[in-house]
Amino acid sequence: MRRTAIILVILAVVIGGSLVLYRYTSQAKEPPAPDYETITAEKGNLISTVSATGSIEPEDEVALLFRGASRVAEVLVKEGDQVAVDQVLARLDTTDISLAMAQAETNLAISQAQLEKLKTPSADVDITAAQAAVTSAEAAADSARSALASAQASYNDLVNGPSADELQAAQATLERARIVRDQAQSAYDQVANQPNVGMLPQSAQLQQATVDYETAAANYRITTAKPKASQLAAARAQIAQAEASVAQSEASLANAQSSLDRLQRGPAEQDLAISEAQVRQSELAIAQSRLNESNSELVSPISGVATSVNIGIGELPPAGQPAVVITDLSRFHLDILVDEIDIAKLSEGQPVSITLDALPDAVIGGHIDRISPTPVSSTGITSYKVTVVVDETNAALRSGLSATASITTDELRDIVLLPNRAIQIDRSSGRALVEKIVNGVPTTTEVQLGSRNEQYSQILSGVEAGDELAIRSGGGLDQLRSTMFGGG
Repeated sequence: MRRTAIILVILAVVIGGSLVLYRYTSQAKEPPAPDYETITAEKGNLISTVSATGSIEPEDEVALLFRGASRVAEVLVKEGDQVAVDQVLARLDTTDISLAMAQAETNLAISQAQLEKLKTPSADVDITAAQAAVTSAEAAADSARSALASAQASYNDLVNGPSADELQAAQATLERARIVRDQAQSAYDQVANQPNVGMLPQSAQLQQATVDYETAAANYRITTAKPKASQLAAARAQIAQAEASVAQSEASLANAQSSLDRLQRGPAEQDLAISEAQVRQSELAIAQSRLNESNSELVSPISGVATSVNIGIGELPPAGQPAVVITDLSRFHLDILVDEIDIAKLSEGQPVSITLDALPDAVIGGHIDRISPTPVSSTGITSYKVTVVVDETNAALRSGLSATASITTDELRDIVLLPNRAIQIDRSSGRALVEKIVNGVPTTTEVQLGSRNEQYSQILSGVEAGDELAIRSGGGLDQLRSTMFGGG
């Protein structure tokens, strides 16, 4: 039994080894599988398109801000309301503006009246009155000057003391009074022993002569005495007062003369210019008040829908944020960026097919409205902004929807086509190459390319319909896109 089992194991090993050896030798005799796939060049139709993505945007949208700083007094619209052109949407409180307007109008009336008064010729009665004022001012000035001269003379007399003549006169008066007194004394002495001496005229004469002498002596002392500090101070004060009076009277005379001259010659050009400037200043203040009043109202410049209202009654308008946004939802557009390779194929008015991610079953028409003349460069890729206007549609369009615009640039029929992945580009020469199978062997062949789209290219020469081509694993399509088609 054990012997039989061993024999069976040996037979199994021999048979298994024989099978493995047979499979190996049979595979070695089979030809290796090719490392490419084959395709056949065919005729067909080629539609070349340029595609780009963007967002659906309303044709017109305005964000309105208040230029005033008052609180909101009225809000006349809410989100979703239909708005007409020139419709008032909100108002600010205008109390301060009204007060400023009234003040500006008052100032204008005053400045205009002053200008008219300045331009009005002087009346004869005004000139006569001005001449009289000059005469009166001259008399007052003369009187003040006389008073000053008198005060100055008094001060000088006080400082200099009596003159020689005055001193001699005082001495003579004193001496004469002494002689008269002495004579009266002598006459009195002769009758002094009589009992009724007091009744005699000699007694009265002596008394009178004594008084006259004492008076003369006092006057002499006064005349010859030095001035006191208080007297000098009082004299100087009188001079200062007289000088001030002269200055004031001369100023009054100058003003009166100036007024007379102005009346006689009319207003000076400088005065007219100042008065006219004051009128203009008042007019500008009124214009500013009117502008502020106009800015207190928020008016819509377009028809549309109020899509955002960010203000409330009693609030200050939000800083840096629109108070109301008005959007024209009757028309839409989208802006797309087109590569510089494709931009020459586009023109204004060219039809566009638009598809939306949010509405996959809707295909909407449009047309190119504007092509920017200047490029936009980003990450080394040069593109141009193209504005596509959306045609009227029943589709439920909304602002911000993602959309793809497809623009047909060429349409060819019954031409030789090859898939782009079958074509390679020689980087050094720029030649387009394929591997055409000739006598069962892939042979590198140059082809001339025509139009193309993202999948196929037109073959003008080098390959005919029915030719077989080899496509090797690698990057035919990737190389074609990176070198010739700008990334597909």
